Amino acid sequence: MLGLVHAAGTAKAAEQLNILANVGPWPVVDHLIGYRGKLWFSNAVKGKNHNSADIWSYDPDTGKLRYERYLHSQDAGAPLIHGGLLYWPFEDGRFSLGWGMIEVTDGKNWAPLLVPTAEIFHLHHLAELNGDLLAVSSAWRAGYQLSKDGGRTWRQIYDHETPKRRVSRFTATASVGGRVYSRLRQAGKSTLTMWSGNGPAREVKGWPQGNPVLAVINHKNTVFAVTRQEGPSSVWRLVGGHAERLPPPQDNWRVMDLTSDGDSLWAVTRTGDQSTVWRSKDDGLSWRITHTLSGGFPWSIRVLQGRVFVGGRGKNGKGILWGPAPSGTSAPPLPAPPALPRQFSAIGEGADWPALGRKLAGVMKDPKAYENHGRGELRNLTFQALRQGAPQGFFARALKEGFPSVQVGTFGGQFKMPADEIGATLLLWGMGLSGHQTVPLALLREPWSKPANSTEKYFAPVLTALWAIAAANQRDRATIDAVMERLALSADPNWLQSQVIGTLTAITDQRFAYDLLAWRRWWREARTTWPP
Repeated sequence: MLGLVHAAGTAKAAEQLNILANVGPWPVVDHLIGYRGKLWFSNAVKGKNHNSADIWSYDPDTGKLRYERYLHSQDAGAPLIHGGLLYWPFEDGRFSLGWGMIEVTDGKNWAPLLVPTAEIFHLHHLAELNGDLLAVSSAWRAGYQLSKDGGRTWRQIYDHETPKRRVSRFTATASVGGRVYSRLRQAGKSTLTMWSGNGPAREVKGWPQGNPVLAVINHKNTVFAVTRQEGPSSVWRLVGGHAERLPPPQDNWRVMDLTSDGDSLWAVTRTGDQSTVWRSKDDGLSWRITHTLSGGFPWSIRVLQGRVFVGGRGKNGKGILWGPAPSGTSAPPLPAPPALPRQFSAIGEGADWPALGRKLAGVMKDPKAYENHGRGELRNLTFQALRQGAPQGFFARALKEGFPSVQVGTFGGQFKMPADEIGATLLLWGMGLSGHQTVPLALLREPWSKPANSTEKYFAPVLTALWAIAAANQRDRATIDAVMERLALSADPNWLQSQVIGTLTAITDQRFAYDLLAWRRWWREARTTWPP
């Protein structure tokens, strides 16, 4: 469908993008990325504490939409393709361990990765730095974490100096020529910084302080960024470490996102009820309108092999995906992807496991071990067991040792939590990362009784048990029975039911998403032949 619109005063034919999908229950489609012939994206809640972000894929050739993965996250971070695999960073509030989390996939299988080199609330972004994997972290202090082996091991390469009781966050990031450019949020303002590999990250010269940074991208080995301020949005080009502002094509130009297809710059804008896609073939000096879209509010844009896709918030309260109609063609077979990186394995060699088990049990008896969310010796012993290849049953035996009957202040003393919930969460975390299929199913039957809190963070073993079942691929008949029973609990908050659905998807490879009737119908038919 074609319409007549105006760009920079010239009439141009603009193609109307189709609505390809409405996905929910969360309101925004974001973080579009092309991987192995499909468009991948997140569906999440924006701007508030929440515990669900779903990953979906869309096949541009067939139009097939597929639910892929659940992330227990306040929104999702920006993904990256590295070494032939798709990496997705996020914030996992189930553990509150202060370490970062990533899920990596080869397009079918998934594996969890831990980033333990700094105190991390959220991994907002991933990038490549000189061919290595860079995790952009935020906590009390922003920083960069580097992996040279695809995420198996990490080291901190930069820690941003931050005053005590203040927070600094790196978010949108691009890496060009061995330098890292990031949006820095600190002390109530937003700036663009450059880090050259030594010394502190410094504000880019000529950058307008305080204006929100919407996007930072690499286009033709040059950094481009977008700010929003009073009046039109501004696209900035960084030349020689200095930012120069490029002229907007119209006075009310409000950019929602910016991307590059390697040849052209593309932007999606929103003015009133009008949403528009723009293209620049001369590196941002001039723009023309190529597409319009309706039915929602755009959030992000990606161009794959000349096809424009936009994600956003639909008028019906669900996430929306716009793009061209399916091509109807058949893509050629793809080569096999590389193997997924595995951080930990249950090998059980090279350690005195009885002695380590006794030491862990002794620490578990100490009420002080649960202070600061157990992030002292209790977490460190669990991590030591992970690194040394904890044998099957190690964490299950520790879980049976029991915990002291004390209440512990958490999240800055806002809440009191039983020590047994903190301890069980840490041990279940160890089970999941080590691949132990010994999660006690009784934990899944505990009714949800936690009062809501402003952070939407809870120590509840059922949350980590569901994650550990998915991470370890614990998929026997009794486990699926227990997860299906949990799916039927109407008292669970919607984000918890979302995690149950994500766990079922991970261990059964069925893709019914939020169709609960389809899940029940499938299990009635599959149960009798499912491996015990």
